Amino acid sequence: MKELLKQYFEAFSETFPLDEFTGTKEELIAVIRQCIESGTPYNSNYMGDDE
Repeated sequence: MKELLKQYFEAFSETFPLDEFTGTKEELIAVIRQCIESGTPYNSNYMGDDE
């Protein structure tokens, strides 16, 4: 987890907004990985359920 957060910071020059995320640890890890792989920083308005 610590390494993922470091990779996120290196990719986006910002820390992951842990206080905005309300999922489980496994979901958090998946979201951080998805952000890193897609090259898109976390945005709570665009993550989650698609309707």
